[in-house]
Amino acid sequence: MAGEKILPIEVDAILLSHPAIAEAVAFSVPNDKYGEEINFFREKISPIEVDAVLLSHPAIAEVVAFGEPYDKYGEEINCAIISKKVADIDVEDVKKHCKKNLAAFKVPKRIFITDSLSKTAIGKIQR
Repeated sequence: MAGEKILPIEVDAILLSHPAIAEAVAFSVPNDKYGEEINFFREKISPIEVDAVLLSHPAIAEVVAFGEPYDKYGEEINCAIISKKVADIDVEDVKKHCKKNLAAFKVPKRIFITDSLSKTAIGKIQR
């Protein structure tokens, strides 16, 4: 009906019913865990940036960087990785790769090698 007023909440529901808009909104709305910044001393570290550097290492298939509480500096950065071939991964080599491509305070303090990472129902890695 022409000229009929629609409440804002109804507009939201109509827009979100379109798959492309719903997907765009899902990626723009902050989530408690995904993309959470790691607070190291007075610095903010993006785990996504650390993930990208780690994924550029030839022996790493999947990775997740995360903050862990640390009394002295707030949080320290750690990561869990799945290697492409378990025998080929060297933690010291991964740390050297990070030191070459990241600021010193962004280099993960501990690196865990694992067979799987926790994922959501739609396949996103949980931090």
